[in-house]
Amino acid sequence: MLGSCGANLVDPRGKLIARSYDILGLYSTFVFQKPDPDAIPPAVTPDPDEVERLWRQQAAADDLRRPQGEVMPIDPDQKGILGPGPADMRLN
Repeated sequence: MLGSCGANLVDPRGKLIARSYDILGLYSTFVFQKPDPDAIPPAVTPDPDEVERLWRQQAAADDLRRPQGEVMPIDPDQKGILGPGPADMRLN
């Protein structure tokens, strides 16, 4: 099986070449490693019903924090969120 993968892993007699031990050892380290019990478990796919419920809870909390009546009127002289800017940079 390894002979068909490439001549770099085995010699003509079918024995592993010394450098192939390093390659196969590295490969087996990552492929056959045991899971770390202290590691954080992978993120799971979110449940659509749970996402909808959390979204509704967040929207309700945002409505309580942000009253709708405190919107400031827009001044036409101020063209951006930082104000009108320097006079020489304004467009007429």
